[in-house]
Amino acid sequence: RSDDDRALHDHPWWNLSILLRGRYVEHTISAGGINRKVERRAGQMKFRGAKAAHRIELIDGPCWTVFITGPVLRSWGFHCRRGWVHWQKFTKPEKPGEIGSGCGEFD
Repeated sequence: RSDDDRALHDHPWWNLSILLRGRYVEHTISAGGINRKVERRAGQMKFRGAKAAHRIELIDGPCWTVFITGPVLRSWGFHCRRGWVHWQKFTKPEKPGEIGSGCGEFD
């Protein structure tokens, strides 16, 4: 499924995505706060550092990927307008699948 569209997220480790089937758009923010969208297709690979903020939006249905990770380097979270928010505050870890407080929309 597509990632939560309220904010970009990062990961606790470096990672490599190898897209085996399907297509998706990867949303990122480059220097200066410029929003970028890159379409990724089957056969492509993408390496990300642990602090690389992104969001995946599926195109035309499900995708199959191989997701390779390195060792845990840090905690992970979401990049909101007010700053970085730890994943346990953004999500609802005690009830997976339910929407948590996010970037403060429900505070």
